[in-house]
Amino acid sequence: NVNANAVQELQVISGAFNAEYGQAMSGIINIVTKDGDNELRGNLQTYVGDYVSTRNDKFWNIDNIKPTAVRNFEGSLSGPILRDELFFYANSRYYYNTGYLYGQRKFLVTDRATEVAGSGGADFNITKDVNDPTKNGNGDGEFVSMNPRERIYAQGKLTYRLLPEMKLNFNYVLDKEEYQDYNHSRKLTPDNNLQRFRKGYSNTLSINHAISNSSFYNLNFSYYFKQYQHYLFEDIYTNESTLATNYVNNVALQTPPYSFDIGGTDYNRFKRSTGTYSVKLDWTTQFNQEINVQFGGEFKRHNIFFKDITLFPAFINGVPTVLVPPITDPNNDEYTRNPIEGSVYAQSKFEAFDLIFNIGLRFDIFNPDGKVLSDPTDPNINLPLRPSNQFNDLNNNGVYEPLLGDTPKTLADREQYWYKDASVKYQLSPRVGLAFPISDKGVIHFSYGHFFQLPGYERLYENPEFELGVGSGNAGLLGNADLKPQKTVKGEIGVQQQIGDDISVDVTVFFEDFRDLTGTQSDVISVFGGAQSYSKYANSDFGFSKGFIISFEKRFSGGLATSLDYTFSVTKGNASNPADARNAILGGALPETYVAPLDWDQTHSLNLSVAYSVERDYGFSLIGNFYTGQPYSPGVNKNTRVSQNAFPRNSENKPSIFNLDLRAYKDIVFGNTVLSLFVKVTNLLDLDNPTGIYTNSGDPQFTFDRLDAEKINPKLYENTLDEFYTDSGFFSEPRRVE
Repeated sequence: NVNANAVQELQVISGAFNAEYGQAMSGIINIVTKDGDNELRGNLQTYVGDYVSTRNDKFWNIDNIKPTAVRNFEGSLSGPILRDELFFYANSRYYYNTGYLYGQRKFLVTDRATEVAGSGGADFNITKDVNDPTKNGNGDGEFVSMNPRERIYAQGKLTYRLLPEMKLNFNYVLDKEEYQDYNHSRKLTPDNNLQRFRKGYSNTLSINHAISNSSFYNLNFSYYFKQYQHYLFEDIYTNESTLATNYVNNVALQTPPYSFDIGGTDYNRFKRSTGTYSVKLDWTTQFNQEINVQFGGEFKRHNIFFKDITLFPAFINGVPTVLVPPITDPNNDEYTRNPIEGSVYAQSKFEAFDLIFNIGLRFDIFNPDGKVLSDPTDPNINLPLRPSNQFNDLNNNGVYEPLLGDTPKTLADREQYWYKDASVKYQLSPRVGLAFPISDKGVIHFSYGHFFQLPGYERLYENPEFELGVGSGNAGLLGNADLKPQKTVKGEIGVQQQIGDDISVDVTVFFEDFRDLTGTQSDVISVFGGAQSYSKYANSDFGFSKGFIISFEKRFSGGLATSLDYTFSVTKGNASNPADARNAILGGALPETYVAPLDWDQTHSLNLSVAYSVERDYGFSLIGNFYTGQPYSPGVNKNTRVSQNAFPRNSENKPSIFNLDLRAYKDIVFGNTVLSLFVKVTNLLDLDNPTGIYTNSGDPQFTFDRLDAEKINPKLYENTLDEFYTDSGFFSEPRRVE
């Protein structure tokens, strides 16, 4: 999320990267932001735009063009505070995008649909506008964006040259975003769309010190905070004393068949934040021309807060309101955890006999600061099932006999033995790389390494009170603070060859092997008494990826350049979602244990760029992308009774995607100042690229459920079947011109 104008250096590392990097699987991106210097410099940039599309069959209100629907303002300023010693760099950006996914406010959140008695669900009375009996709802009919996005970014950096060989940097970055995600079912009640907020800021103090001509170190102290939350209304109550609220009673909420939702308010409120203190040291020594040694370590302490509640309706003194469920309720999850990460590494690079040899070793340690159950068959400390957990059973007969001296156990009694600390996790990760020339313009490169990735914290701490639902059967999914880190072994070998002075070709073959992925393939745990069971996360899943990449670059005389890269890959495993096995059981099917394409498998990817530029005059660039569709599991129409295992998992592929973007600019020079006029067009051809589909047809617009609806000719109120089955969120962004 760094502002592009602030970037001084950008480094992308892929493959089996060096031991100094941990907690990553696909690659590393290093960004160095600019420093100030003795010259005062500034930059201002603004652009406006909107979506220009003819696809009004898929996007409502898309033909209503407003030139400032997308607007961006950014600028930077740098220079000296104390000449030759203290410098500053500052930049900021404001961005707003009205969005392209619209709903229409035909209903307010207080509107209702009520089934006509005796109609069998075929006829409904809709709340009408008292001022206009011909209207079915009280809404004003205005089009309302359901995916707006507003973002504020700011950075301030101080650079102090304490000594000629020592530099201190303090960097502060703020990034805030407010947005909404499109909800197709609420298209006619757009005010019932959750508001979402994301915020992050970082403080980093860096010391760069050259000890000698051959040794230097970097020491970083940082604090990083990030937070995400969503809700419908900021305050639950408009009046705390009377519990008056803007939320409505959803119990009476009804939706006619094949209609968008009418009224209602989303009861979910969610907040998650992480504050991370970090210290990192990297030391590098160049012993001689052939040998370089680097070592270092890092320590991180996180403060994680999580709160997820679902309100419930109630009547207080006859007045409708909503209440927050108690912490012992499954609809109220809250926890604070302080996991700790630590690592040390050492690596060395040897250059001799035209060979470059990299070898390294990394050691990681992780303390999850979590609890696991001492007795998994009796999970809920507030509602114990085993008699020995309910009372002190002196004669061990399982019967509460107070006359014989049995006494109830309190919550404090059970807390003494109910939980155990999750174990500390360790891993050693060797890394090796090799490069050697095969000609004066060609080189072979090889890398191999072991990597470790912590499981998502939500998998460790999910359902922190270990609560189960009511009823028999599988009644819940519990987190597991004792999950082991995911392990990946990856390697690649490639050939890079320069042809002439302006053509280069790179061919790389790669593989990745995943182990200890989070899943729910383990046996279901039976609760004491046998009426209920539950699942918990375990290191039960696995997968692999393999393929090759071909890259081609050609530079022509006169400022024209092209690049082309093609990737073929196969990514398979036993499950794409950690909860797949449990979901199969809940659906009445056996968990699938065979290897199949994973959800993110993409067999063919092709990227092409063409750029032409004349320095300080004009230029343009075209970027094209082609991707084959990712896999999906064929489904059935909702009225057909077929088991989950009737169709092979991820046996079909979504449609392919092609996209073309354009940027063109013209520079006008006034002495040391440059005015640059530009236009950017995303999705230049305004193509219908599907991002979602109906699984029973493999199509983003057609579904067999539509045929079932046509057979019964249902009564439709405020939408047509075309509108109901055309989900605007199933398509990529239309043409955007800025």
